[in-house]
Amino acid sequence: WRDVPYDQSCDSGEHCTQRHSPTFWSRKRLTKITTQILRPTVEYCATAYCPVDSWTLTQSYPASGDLSRSALWLNSIQHSGLRGRTLTLPKVTFTGEPLANRVFNPDGEDGVVPLYKRRMRSIVSESGGEIRINYKPTECVRPGAIPSSVDNNGMRCFPQHWAPDDEPDRLDWFHKYVVEQVVQNDLVAGGPQQITDYEYVGNPAWHYDDDDGITPPKRKTW
Repeated sequence: WRDVPYDQSCDSGEHCTQRHSPTFWSRKRLTKITTQILRPTVEYCATAYCPVDSWTLTQSYPASGDLSRSALWLNSIQHSGLRGRTLTLPKVTFTGEPLANRVFNPDGEDGVVPLYKRRMRSIVSESGGEIRINYKPTECVRPGAIPSSVDNNGMRCFPQHWAPDDEPDRLDWFHKYVVEQVVQNDLVAGGPQQITDYEYVGNPAWHYDDDDGITPPKRKTW
């Protein structure tokens, strides 16, 4: 519930004068998926549709590291086979790391939060192997180290309009995180690491906002 645009909620029958366009979202979390087949024989199961597999999802709202709103995080997925008897595998677990979205002054001189959000850092599989993700370091380390021109930007950051709670619109720069390396670790038998490195050829090329009929021209950026 905390990770939805609840300010856009409009109850059935309510005359919502501050909502000018429809929004589509849900207040519910997906916690389980079950697949079924039409019963092939009477002996297979006692209902018309027989369960085959299920996946159980667990989530949380981990702290983000600043005053920005916590976001829903997927902690694990657990697969169970349901044919005949239930066979449940170990969980696939996901670990994240809070990284700053907004380019901010680490000395806190601008007084605005860095908007930390979690990025995937590691995945532990059902068989006990680990996949670890490493990201390239940020290029725009502080507001004074950003591109001098928005239309000739070759760095991994971009300008974006946004508004803190109960404050006017402002234009800030935001980081673009890209994967630099993926490391696969054998946590069971101690086998050698498998390392995949990624190379990005050339500088980033940013595109100006298309005319979508919704965003005012004064808020369009690269």
